Amino acid sequence: MKDIENREKQLNSLVENNMDAIIRLDLNGNFISVNYVTGKITGYSEEELMKMSFKDLISKEDLDKVQKQFLEISRGKS
Repeated sequence: MKDIENREKQLNSLVENNMDAIIRLDLNGNFISVNYVTGKITGYSEEELMKMSFKDLISKEDLDKVQKQFLEISRGKS
């Protein structure tokens, strides 16, 4: 049990201290979690992002393409 807790702490540290934006989405495209850098890049707080969908951050010109890719990924394609 201790080993699992240590691994979870390491993973959380890796996510929080990463220089890249790291996000987790549910199958509907809503944010589940974001790291600090995501907020810096987007200009939104973590609280604001948790009330949003990734679609809110995509430009209108790219939205159709990105939604198609998200759908494919949600179906298990890489």
